[in-house]
Amino acid sequence: MMKPERQNFGKLKEAIDPPNLIQNQVDSFHDFLQRDVPSTHRIPAGLEAVFKEVFPIFSYDEKSRLEYVSYTIGESALSEMDCIDQNCTYAAPLQVKLRLRMEMEGQSKPFYSEEEIFMGEFPSSLNEDLLLLMERKGLWLANCIDLLG
Repeated sequence: MMKPERQNFGKLKEAIDPPNLIQNQVDSFHDFLQRDVPSTHRIPAGLEAVFKEVFPIFSYDEKSRLEYVSYTIGESALSEMDCIDQNCTYAAPLQVKLRLRMEMEGQSKPFYSEEEIFMGEFPSSLNEDLLLLMERKGLWLANCIDLLG
């Protein structure tokens, strides 16, 4: 797809090329999610930093605590065109792995339980097709409405 030629109607010539602001937003969202980075190699930034800041959560007597382990972002259940047809948001599920640690009375070792739970959906999952769509059009699909990125 060719870029349309920009016309400058001003008297002064442009000193520098204008930046691609849409690509800045796409890159920022990609860095926020760190979707392509394995959970063991994620830097404490973006969504990873949010979870690390909130967790662990302690009980009032501090005998139990809920610890953050990792998160994964799945694939969207519907395609972009299906979302437009069904008037729904193009989104992907966010799964978070949490560990519950409980100190049991009379036991020397604490009880551990680890589970992956559904935390919600992220609008516009970052698959390759959507990245190309966002880069070309600079939009998000929410409730079948094109939102500018």
